[in-house]
Amino acid sequence: MMPLGYDPVMAARDERLVLAESMAGWQEKFPDVAVEGTARCAASCSDPSATVSCTTPPDRSPSSTTEWMSPSTAAPRWPCPDRRTGPSQGPGVGCPVGGGPSALPPSSPRHHRGGMRTPNTLLGAGLIGLGVGVAVCALLGPFVLDVIAYRTSDTSLHQIVGSDAASLLLVAPVSVLLGVLVLAGHPGAPLLGLAPAVFAAYTYTQLILGNEYGDQPGNVERFFPLLLGVFVLAVAVAIGAWTASSSDPLPETSPRADHVAGVLLLVIAGFVVVGLHLPTYLDALSASSSNVGLTSSPTAFWLVKFMDLGLVAPAATVVGVGMLRRRGWARRPMFALVGGYALLGASVAAMAITMYATDDPDGSLAMVAATCVAATLMVALAGYLYRPLLGTVTSVSHTMQDGSNQLAGRPS
Repeated sequence: MMPLGYDPVMAARDERLVLAESMAGWQEKFPDVAVEGTARCAASCSDPSATVSCTTPPDRSPSSTTEWMSPSTAAPRWPCPDRRTGPSQGPGVGCPVGGGPSALPPSSPRHHRGGMRTPNTLLGAGLIGLGVGVAVCALLGPFVLDVIAYRTSDTSLHQIVGSDAASLLLVAPVSVLLGVLVLAGHPGAPLLGLAPAVFAAYTYTQLILGNEYGDQPGNVERFFPLLLGVFVLAVAVAIGAWTASSSDPLPETSPRADHVAGVLLLVIAGFVVVGLHLPTYLDALSASSSNVGLTSSPTAFWLVKFMDLGLVAPAATVVGVGMLRRRGWARRPMFALVGGYALLGASVAAMAITMYATDDPDGSLAMVAATCVAATLMVALAGYLYRPLLGTVTSVSHTMQDGSNQLAGRPS
């Protein structure tokens, strides 16, 4: 007799989700080998009449009473609870009440039925707090209330206005939304949470260190605790998101997606070096520099160059080459960099628009067009590369809906 409430359709769907997670690393290790798997969880391991293929685990004697499900893959499985000598340790993912195989040991708390994670309360609260902090700084800055007076030139101030606009209208809502998804147990949300954390850590480093404290008027030092708090929270969220996401296998990506990601990161690195910084650097070496940013805000000028040429471009190059060569180590930082750069691209486009609208000497219509096109492409490509992560919640919702329809007697 099947346990009360057991739905074979939901069990099969759940097992396929678990099987996909379990086999994710195989394609990374052996990219040239075609790996196929068949999930079989049509009945309970605790049912003696069930048509489930069970084998004895290698480290146990043939007389062991613990049975293992043996799918047609080499994916590791965890034992079904002993149906004769001990009580059930709880249902496995994709198996009925009373025990079953799972891609995780029975004691692991990371996943629930349907592929959902155990909510990471600390990370979810951190992402929501980061979104609120970014929004507060943007509201207090020159974009809205102009309470924070940054000690910098008019050109740099125009850039801060554009950055605040992107932070308030895009980055803060994204961070809060991802925090809510983490609290709801979305399996892909922790990895997605790296994007706003990367953006905030990069941006607030410049907002704190890029001021001309000895030459320009302002009061930014009064808000140093607020700006520093957002930076520290961004770093903490980045560490927490990386740690939380590293406990799960990454979703499988196609060779085409890996190639697109690698090319995109290399294009970003080339654009940062050649398109953004090489011309202004060569101009700075001349005897009579015409760059307003250099002459009016040298601290911010060289700080941005240091961060972009010393951090952004090298990271994009290394990870981009790793993605082109389909190296497993490159996939997790790829998701972080692509998301963070997409948000930074939107911020740079907002800066260009602000500078052009305020007749800034360094602003131009060509720069507006170039940055807007680049930002649009980066956001679109980020969405394309994030599809495996975003699709996880769709699969889970479909599985839960199908199960509800089955219990209610409605067709799926």
